[in-house]
Amino acid sequence: MALLGSTDIIEPPAGGWPTITPYLECMGKTDEVLSLFCHLPYIPEPNDGNNVQGAPWCYFADWQKLGQEASLRQVKGETLRLLSERAGIIDDVPPYVMGFTCGGRNNPVILLDTKLGIIYWYECPYEIKLAPARELFQDDAYDYTPENEAVWMVGCGSWAITDFFEVLKDEFRKLHFLSKSLRSVVDIYTIFPDSDKVIPVM
Repeated sequence: MALLGSTDIIEPPAGGWPTITPYLECMGKTDEVLSLFCHLPYIPEPNDGNNVQGAPWCYFADWQKLGQEASLRQVKGETLRLLSERAGIIDDVPPYVMGFTCGGRNNPVILLDTKLGIIYWYECPYEIKLAPARELFQDDAYDYTPENEAVWMVGCGSWAITDFFEVLKDEFRKLHFLSKSLRSVVDIYTIFPDSDKVIPVM
C-alpha cells in the first residue's frame, strides 16, 4: 500500500456511515451488502483528486463519499456499478457482490461476495494466482451459481477475505508491489513501453 498517514484511513461512526443506506440503494445491492459497507473503514478521496492507491494502480472505493454524491444526484447507481464492476461483467454480477474498488477502465476490479465470504480479483495477475501466499478458493463456481456469473468468477483470483489481504501484504513484502510515491503503487507484473527502466521507489 502507499505510505499512508493517520488521516488516510477513516473509521465509521458508531451507527455506521449514514450516506450509504439509503443513498446507494440505486445500485441494486442487497440490504446485507449495504449494511456491511456502512461499517467499513475507507481511504477518503481528497478534494485535490490526488487519491491514494491501496494496491498497484488501484483505488479502493470510498463508498461513504460516493453515497454523498449519490444523495445529491451527482452520480447514478449504474455509473457506480460500471466504475466498480467493469463493463464486461456488470450484467452478470449478482446483487450480493459489491466492489471494493472504483475507478477508470484500468483500475483493478476487486469484488466482495457476501454470500460466500470471499473476494474475487478480476483479471488478477497470473503470477499471483500461480504462487499466492494463501490458498485460492477452490470451489467451482459452476456448481453454485448461474453459468453467466460463473464464467467471470472462475477466471478470478479468489480468496477468503482475510487470506486476500494476506496475499496483498505478501506481495509488498516480496517487493512485487512497490510504493512509487506517497500516494502511488506499482508492480513488477505490468509491462509498459519503458518497462526496461528502473522504477523509482520512495
